[in-house]
Amino acid sequence: MLKQLRIENFTIIDYCELDFGPSLTMLTGETGAGKSIIVDAISLLLGRTASDEMIKTSKKQAVIEGVFDASTVLLSPELKEILDEDKEIIVYRRLVKGKGSMVRVNGQTITLKTLKTIMKPLAGIIGQHEHLELFNSDMQLSLLDSFAEEELKGVKSRYQDCFRKYKDICHRLDAGQQGRDEIAQRIELLSLQVLDIEQHSFQPGEELDLEKKRKEIRNSRKIKMSLSAVQGKFEEVMVLISESGSHLEQILDIDQFFVKTKDYLDSVSIELEDKLKTIRSQADHLDDLDALDIDHIESRLDVIFKYKNKYKVKSIDDLVNLSLQLQHELKELESVSSSTEGLESSYETTLAELSDLALDLHNKRKVQAGILSQHIQSKMEGLNFDNCEFEIKIEYCVDSFFVTGATKVDFMISVNKGEPLKPLQKVSSGGELSRIMLAVKTVFFKYNPVGTLIFDEIDAGVGGITAVKLGEYMKIISQYCQVFCVTHLPQIAKFADEHYLVNKYIQDNESRTNVKLLQGEEKSQELHRMVGGKEVVELIKPWIH
Repeated sequence: MLKQLRIENFTIIDYCELDFGPSLTMLTGETGAGKSIIVDAISLLLGRTASDEMIKTSKKQAVIEGVFDASTVLLSPELKEILDEDKEIIVYRRLVKGKGSMVRVNGQTITLKTLKTIMKPLAGIIGQHEHLELFNSDMQLSLLDSFAEEELKGVKSRYQDCFRKYKDICHRLDAGQQGRDEIAQRIELLSLQVLDIEQHSFQPGEELDLEKKRKEIRNSRKIKMSLSAVQGKFEEVMVLISESGSHLEQILDIDQFFVKTKDYLDSVSIELEDKLKTIRSQADHLDDLDALDIDHIESRLDVIFKYKNKYKVKSIDDLVNLSLQLQHELKELESVSSSTEGLESSYETTLAELSDLALDLHNKRKVQAGILSQHIQSKMEGLNFDNCEFEIKIEYCVDSFFVTGATKVDFMISVNKGEPLKPLQKVSSGGELSRIMLAVKTVFFKYNPVGTLIFDEIDAGVGGITAVKLGEYMKIISQYCQVFCVTHLPQIAKFADEHYLVNKYIQDNESRTNVKLLQGEEKSQELHRMVGGKEVVELIKPWIH
């Protein structure tokens, strides 16, 4: 419930600070006095978008602050996070011209979207046009389900689980169906590409190896001639070293000084022998190259070059990797194609289960629709609907499955004897729609609990005894939640537990509004004013005393 409301520089209100009780609060005053301004201020605390026009013309900013008691409402996760120990919520909105607004809840800055979520269970506003939501078939179905929540809970939960499974299968099948031809074409293309690349058995590093061999073959004659000359010189040197060593051996017994020289010549000879072996090996390799077909190497390199261009890769390693990637994609697409049959079988099974659950849910709704129809008609009769008839038309939509089921709901009504039932939106009278709205709210407030319910001039088109009935019903609702009502009718205002008078006056060439809590005789005086004066009051004294 809304405990306190502070307003500063909001439209034509300079400042007011109001304390509210838990029951039925009436807001009255002359037309244009600013009654709906109070409702507008509260709506900002509930998450309504603000505009610069809401700020008093002579001021740069406006402030709206409200203190709510959340101890009696169902707490959402977002609400639990910001509640204090007393379960109070302080909502603060500051509007600054040209800069938008700031939102704080219990000292935390939040977004407008979060504010709407947090405040939804705390308060709701029903205006002259709020009955339009009742015209929506989805809203009507939602109301029926909230009324029959316990009876529908099990089957509805099973249906929704099955529906999610069904939609997932449909999505996968649709994706497969829509792309089936594309997948087939892709599989065919991939198969050709894989075969095309694999037929040449490309190997990593092959291109570099072939280029090296080609270069060696092209230079083999020159290399062989040089190596032959080097080999001859090495052999001549080795003969000379061998002869020198033999001469040194002949004098070693005479003078040991030459031992080191002899050892050095031996080590040089060994090293030269190793180098000579390397030269001979390289010469043998060149002999082997001579046996290779240079045309074959050129042809292979040409194939590699063409395939690199064909598949737009930079190297043969990239070409080999591409072949592996194509093979992997081919296997995946072949797997998708082969799994379609399994999905189709699962689809048939799930659809049959979904159909059974949807029909079961529909039948349970049908029973509850009859009970709810009686409740609403009873409330309508209490609101001075003579010879009214109300019925909830419920239709099973074969093969039309939604997350809510396969049920279409229409609220049907006849407000005059002898007239056929018509959809609710065909009712043209604003007074009738207001009463229907109140009848529905009276039935549903215990199924959709809210801390505060605000009726903003829903008495349009209503008068006489019917207005009294409206007031009585608001009084009933106020036993379960806090109720605010903006009204022009004394028949409704007389039920107030707290009565505020909104008055507009001129000061310093500016329109201003003040809000006053009426006490004792002031309440009767305001009812007298609303009726039209003493002469009229004399005629309706039984209603105001």
